Amino acid sequence: MLVFVATKHAAEIVADKLRKAMGKKKAEIMVEERGRFVAGAVANGYTDEEMKLQNESRKILGLPDLPVYATCVRVPVITTHSLAIHARFATEVDADEARELLQESPGVVVVDDPATLQFPTPADAVGTDPTYVGRIRKAIDDPYALDLFVCGDNLRKGAALNAVQIAELLIAHPWGGAGAYGMSAIGYVNHDFTVEVDAHSAWFADHMLEFTADRINEVLR
Repeated sequence: MLVFVATKHAAEIVADKLRKAMGKKKAEIMVEERGRFVAGAVANGYTDEEMKLQNESRKILGLPDLPVYATCVRVPVITTHSLAIHARFATEVDADEARELLQESPGVVVVDDPATLQFPTPADAVGTDPTYVGRIRKAIDDPYALDLFVCGDNLRKGAALNAVQIAELLIAHPWGGAGAYGMSAIGYVNHDFTVEVDAHSAWFADHMLEFTADRINEVLR
């Protein structure tokens, strides 16, 4: 079963592409309708994208009361989500130590030398798997806070790449299930895949699907 979270039009395009790419003649489609491409304001004055950033950050980190203050805008890039982050911690933090920890983290590339104009941009991230982090610095007026800038290709990380990485874990640990890793994007059930994608446009759906199908087929070989 293939489960899509998208507009109906985008979901139908993705399902058709998946049938062709993975040799499936039939695919059961479940569609959760989403709003327009530009997120609308909700009752409290924040957009649904801003509320999603707060809610998902809390869920992923397991911190239900985490303060998150977000302003989201859409800009004309091919792909990539970029975030200017002001992160406050329980204890005093050191920028150099944070930089070292990030350099050692899987899936993270530190690009951080402002003196030579080296910092993350969407152009660096497009078409690549890592999350790029730079402009790592201690907040001027708060010893407990860091400021940093992050870029990642949302077509891959957070979407297609996550599905592949979860599939790899599930194949390596077939009885653990997605829930064992706190993951819900893809389930390996009866040798079939359930994929949840957020496809805002036909172009996005097309390119994400091509990447996902190729990588899943690699995993299954």
